[in-house]
Amino acid sequence: MLSTVNATIGTLFSKVQEPKLKCFEKWERETGEDKDINREQVAFGMEKVLQNSQRLTLSLLGYLLHDLITILPQWRRYKADVAHHVVGWVIGCCILLQPREMLRFVPGITMLEASTIPLNLMWITNEYPAVRDLPLVGRTLLNPRLLQPVFIASFTYLRMIWYPLFFNRIRVDKPRV
Repeated sequence: MLSTVNATIGTLFSKVQEPKLKCFEKWERETGEDKDINREQVAFGMEKVLQNSQRLTLSLLGYLLHDLITILPQWRRYKADVAHHVVGWVIGCCILLQPREMLRFVPGITMLEASTIPLNLMWITNEYPAVRDLPLVGRTLLNPRLLQPVFIASFTYLRMIWYPLFFNRIRVDKPRV
């Protein structure tokens, strides 16, 4: 359940912060001395987005640590999860060690968590079949026949198509924050 909350917060953060960040970066690139845009306001807005990215990164690290501690007693059964959490921790720590360069990419990175939401909801309906019998919500939103294609589509798009393109952007872009 905590994973679903974490994924939802990350996805919402991404949808709210990414457009702001793109807007600030565009203003920063296009603003010359003769333009009528207050560079202090742009810098302040950019700083706010970076602060929010730092807070979210710390929150994600807390979630990963909690989940890692929870699964460690059964690590042999969950080797892939342990590896996933360790890699996530390393990436998160690297982001925090170079905040000026990397925090601007946090909204894009957290967008990946959107595919986790239908996966977790499918798990909940399998573990707790009574949830499927809830009026309206259980029969529509938690319907496995609906969740499975939503998960497959979101996973395919976000993790197999969009993610490599996003990481190429990180590799190619020269951070100017």
